[in-house]
Amino acid sequence: RAWHLGVGGFARPKASALVLLRTPAAAGTARRVVLSSLAAELLDDTLGTALAAAPDAGAGWSVGVHPGGLVFQASGYSQRVQGLALELPKALASLELDEERFSLHRELLLKALRNRREERPLWQAQYELSFAMSRPTVHYEHALAFAADDGACSLAALRSHLDDLR
Repeated sequence: RAWHLGVGGFARPKASALVLLRTPAAAGTARRVVLSSLAAELLDDTLGTALAAAPDAGAGWSVGVHPGGLVFQASGYSQRVQGLALELPKALASLELDEERFSLHRELLLKALRNRREERPLWQAQYELSFAMSRPTVHYEHALAFAADDGACSLAALRSHLDDLR
């Protein structure tokens, strides 16, 4: 797919579309949160190549996990946003998983969760306060325990989880 601004591309205003895919399959337990996070990271990794030129055309996108489900965000010049917003969920539906990329993103998630323990005391207090106020949510220690379990956090588990999300 070629991305370009085209003649008169600046005549349209910028827009942003946020789509929240509400599903209990994405949150509530450490398993769901970790596997949803890995799915979002792998989708982001896959789309990074396919949509690399999107910023040059005035478009932006992101995929993330929310306590209520998955969030897809598309922004840019209004003539591009609708198509981009539709591409993100389609990409999730057709996501192909690779063992090497899975292992890399799992290791990055483990590092991020371990680093959370080392944060400043003020940040720890803020996290505990927000954790207490935003139930139901999963504490990072529980997410770390699941992510570190080679038998539970596997490519097969992620494939099964993706079937639940789809």
